Amino acid sequence: MKFEENDKLELKGKLTNSLYKEVVTFLNTEGGTIIVGIKDNKEVFGLSNPNEVQRKVLDIITHQN
Repeated sequence: MKFEENDKLELKGKLTNSLYKEVVTFLNTEGGTIIVGIKDNKEVFGLSNPNEVQRKVLDIITHQN
């Protein structure tokens, strides 16, 4: 698959608090997709524990001021 970041697609190699800003940006525009497990250089490394990543995403989104 070919992944190119644009105004509708964001690739995340790791989760940081910047995820919150990117989610808000998508919510304030026409939406978009954030894929976790792909580095900016488009290297796909996947997720060893998707449930843990989902929990972290929810924590980042719900605990921002």
